[in-house]
Amino acid sequence: MSVTEVAKLLQQIADNTAHNNSMWFAVIAGGLFGAGLTAFFCYFIFTKTMRTEERRLRADLVTTERLRWLHDLRQKFAHLYALSDAHRHLLEQKVPAGEIGKHAEALATHFNQINEEAGMLTTMLSPRKQYQANLKSGLKAMVVLLDESTTAAKSGTASFDTKRYNEIKESAFEAIGLIGADTWEQVKELK
Repeated sequence: MSVTEVAKLLQQIADNTAHNNSMWFAVIAGGLFGAGLTAFFCYFIFTKTMRTEERRLRADLVTTERLRWLHDLRQKFAHLYALSDAHRHLLEQKVPAGEIGKHAEALATHFNQINEEAGMLTTMLSPRKQYQANLKSGLKAMVVLLDESTTAAKSGTASFDTKRYNEIKESAFEAIGLIGADTWEQVKELK
């Protein structure tokens, strides 16, 4: 090849590459691809962070609500057993013959309050969870025992089964303790 032919070939290469838009297209496409890839990763990281934050907030909410429920349950339970112990003492009192009617009326009013409190407490319990079902049946047994004793006291034949009452009460306190332990385990799992 002569120098003239080489010069023509170089000129032709220069002319071809000077007017070639494919290089600019590749540069622009590469820039857009890089920006798109960066945007995709930013979006991916953002959504993952939002999901993680949402799970954390949900766990905090569930934890707060479970602890509030446990606190309310314990408060209502303590109030109910304070009422039932007071009712037991009313049942065990010796009542003069002339005051049986007045005493029976006080017992009925007091028992209605206990029955109402027990009803509210049982609505907080799930029969599908064993400890809660045990507490629910214990509360029912306590209400039945107090109802039977109140009915007997109204007729003037005061009889109260203290042993049965204490067994029911002990079982209920055990159930409330197990419910508390179970709830704390669930809370720990969420954290």
